[in-house]
Amino acid sequence: APEGGSARNYWFSYVGGDLVINPAEQTGVSAPDVTVDYDGDPHSISVTQTGGTVRYGTALGVYNLSAPPEYVGAGTYVVHYKVVKANHVDYADSATLTIGRAGLPKPAADATEFVYDGTERTYAPGGFAAATMRIYDERRTDAGTQTVTVSIRDKANYAWTDGTDGDVTFQFTVKPIVATFTVTLGYDTVVYDGSAKEPAVTVTGPLGTVDPGQYDVSYGANNVDAGTVTVAVTGKTGGNYKGSSGSKDFLIQKATLTAKYV
Repeated sequence: APEGGSARNYWFSYVGGDLVINPAEQTGVSAPDVTVDYDGDPHSISVTQTGGTVRYGTALGVYNLSAPPEYVGAGTYVVHYKVVKANHVDYADSATLTIGRAGLPKPAADATEFVYDGTERTYAPGGFAAATMRIYDERRTDAGTQTVTVSIRDKANYAWTDGTDGDVTFQFTVKPIVATFTVTLGYDTVVYDGSAKEPAVTVTGPLGTVDPGQYDVSYGANNVDAGTVTVAVTGKTGGNYKGSSGSKDFLIQKATLTAKYV
């Protein structure tokens, strides 16, 4: 019983009551946003806290994961989390994971000067990587020009370093070979008979016998009358031997007349 002082003059009674200790607010919890480039590995966020238990979710208010969800492909992902700690108010928030597309340097033009040699030639852009890129129409044999196209295999996760992802194109040109033809004729001399003379032509170049479809033949201005005829051979425009030429002469001999006196 209370004693001393003014207690001699009063009766004391005890009134029951509750002592309420409110939960404290949590401090020191952090989960910074994360930004990385695609590298084929899984990525997530990281929550820093002390003494509590963290639950995660992919939707607001749903914390059904014991570990943060991981993502591989390029994109933006919001990870929700809640920290539960004894004697503390639950702490809920979210962090954003951004996986950017990995950058690929654009391939550069092939500096090779291609000249027709009868074999298949291959255009090889500098920096081309088969693992991440595709190439189309990079092979050619005949002289001429075609477009070579390089594209990104996985545009969802890769882009060119300038941020674009469109196809890159190059002009692939195989130049015609320029050479002096060796011309062989079916005959070197023939006797005049009043008809045009066109001996068979065989053309040889540095790569061997030339296909007749690759050159034009001219038998001169007069291949009927007696005299020397120059057969001129020139590579066809648009062909493998454009700019090449050669020639060979043949002789139309005078015919012999026999005079008979009667």
